[in-house]
This record gives sequence, C-alpha cells and structure tokens, in this order.
Amino acid sequence: MTWSWRQGKNLTYLTIPRWEAEGIQIG
Repeated sequence: MTWSWRQGKNLTYLTIPRWEAEGIQIG
C-alpha cells in the first residue's frame, strides 16, 4: 500500500483538480 496510496492521491488530484475547487471532497 505505497504506490496505490501516493499515486492514487496524486492521480486524483491531477485528474480532478476542479472537484476540490468546487468544494467537493473525494477520499
């Protein structure tokens, strides 16, 4: 559980940077 947690979060942040801006919390 190293690449999945780190890469997973990075991918989500880079893939959906707008969701956070809108005010939506994902994982």
